[in-house]
Amino acid sequence: MVKQRPYLCTAIAITGLRDIAFNKAMEKLEEVFLCFANNFPADSVSGYDPVLHKDTGFNIFHAHSQYFTKVSAYQDESDNIGFHPLVDPDNVLASMAGDGFIHAIDNKVQFLCREILPDRTARYYPYNPASIRIGDIVEISVAFVAFPAQGNKYKFVVALRGILVLDQEAREDKEAAIQRSD
Repeated sequence: MVKQRPYLCTAIAITGLRDIAFNKAMEKLEEVFLCFANNFPADSVSGYDPVLHKDTGFNIFHAHSQYFTKVSAYQDESDNIGFHPLVDPDNVLASMAGDGFIHAIDNKVQFLCREILPDRTARYYPYNPASIRIGDIVEISVAFVAFPAQGNKYKFVVALRGILVLDQEAREDKEAAIQRSD
């Protein structure tokens, strides 16, 4: 597992189905990519790869964040911030830090859930990422980064920074209906 350490990541793929606002956001993503690309030599930036689901035609947005970074990208191993207990309850990931790799602030993904209270205000609290399921309505926070790559090229990355669970009711209702039909 230690050999896979540089490739381990938190990832999410979201779709707005055919929602107009989501499709406009996908267009804005392309504009962000072009803003990055226009600041580098021609054809030197890669990585923008919007996905159109082949069976449904829905736009799909992907974002990820690697769990570990080479310590050489930071001052030293003191930049290791550790993992939130909900992300790594058994300290499996924490035990993989070291040997030149740390879990730094740029690797952190925040997981929150929103609860609407009776007075219609919102309460936000840390959320277990293992509880996020297909069908949940979420909001994500991302950062756009261009990393140097081989041969005077650059890699454009959509770095995941946070997942906010807004609503699980539709998914829970569907699951309950499936259980009732069994």
